[in-house]
Amino acid sequence: MIEKPVYAVIIAAGLSSRMGCYKPLLKIDGVPAVCCLLDRYRLGGIRHFIFVTGYNAQALEDTCRSWQRTHSDTDLLFRYNDSYRTTEMIDSARLGFQAVPETCGRVLFSPVDICLVSPDLIRSLAESPWDLVYPSCHYKKGHPAAFSASFLKQLSSFCREGGLKSAFRSLGIRPHYLVTDDETVLMDMDTPEDYEKSCRYAMAHPVVPR
Repeated sequence: MIEKPVYAVIIAAGLSSRMGCYKPLLKIDGVPAVCCLLDRYRLGGIRHFIFVTGYNAQALEDTCRSWQRTHSDTDLLFRYNDSYRTTEMIDSARLGFQAVPETCGRVLFSPVDICLVSPDLIRSLAESPWDLVYPSCHYKKGHPAAFSASFLKQLSSFCREGGLKSAFRSLGIRPHYLVTDDETVLMDMDTPEDYEKSCRYAMAHPVVPR
């Protein structure tokens, strides 16, 4: 059972330049990708979400708020990275981590375009006893990462070179890997081919929101 609140920090500040159009609002089986993510996290027990936005921020927030109107048990917070055109994901991540309240017990962290992870896996990561855990599929590390909220201060203040990988390595702990056959932990949408793959997967593995 999830005791303290678990927060999902979702990075959605990028330009989607390789895709050529704005990824979070692309329709997957008729639903915006960001809403696919929200549906699955909510079914996995997550009720608190922090989105770090940048490009197309208002459209993303409007879409999420529209989803929230039919899911009133959720809490959505938005933080805007006004330097999104020139900064890296670590900079957006810091903004998200800084926004997590002290009451939080655990954090799930992911880019917005890895949006089809199963609710069961989300719950397993949220309830994992490990301080830092990644899902692993075919010996590859995926998302979302899950970690103890006790690391938020250190991650929020990390400012050395090396990006997110160095930030998590700076914690000085050995991560645990939750092995899964769920390829969605690796399925981002950087290219049109990635997007088509996500669409095919979603049609073959529907998740009905409760």
